Amino acid sequence: MLPIEPEKQKLAAALEALEAEQKRRIAEKVASGELRRETLPPAVVSSAEEAAEVLAGREARAAAKLREGVHLEPMAFPSGDGDNSEPITVIVTGVPRRRLTYRQPHEA
Repeated sequence: MLPIEPEKQKLAAALEALEAEQKRRIAEKVASGELRRETLPPAVVSSAEEAAEVLAGREARAAAKLREGVHLEPMAFPSGDGDNSEPITVIVTGVPRRRLTYRQPHEA
C-alpha cells in the first residue's frame, strides 16, 4: 500500500468520525423509539445505468421515509472478516431483462 499524505489521512479520519457519529445518532433514535428501521433488499439490475436510476429513486424514497420517522438501510451481508458487514444495495447481473410494467385492467 502506498503511503497516504497526512492531509488525506486527516480527511479520512474526519470522515470516519462523522460516519460513526451518524450511526450513533441513528441507533440512539431507534432505541428511544423516535425512529424505526426498515431494511431494503438489494435491487437486481442489468446495467450500471439502471443501477444509477435505482439508487437515485431509493435516495428519494429514503429521504421521504425519514420525514415519516423510518430509517431505510440496505441489507448487510457478512464479508467473512468477522463482524464486518458490507451493505449491498444493487446487484448488476449484466443480463438484459425486460422491465416489468404494471398494466391497468381494462375497463368494460
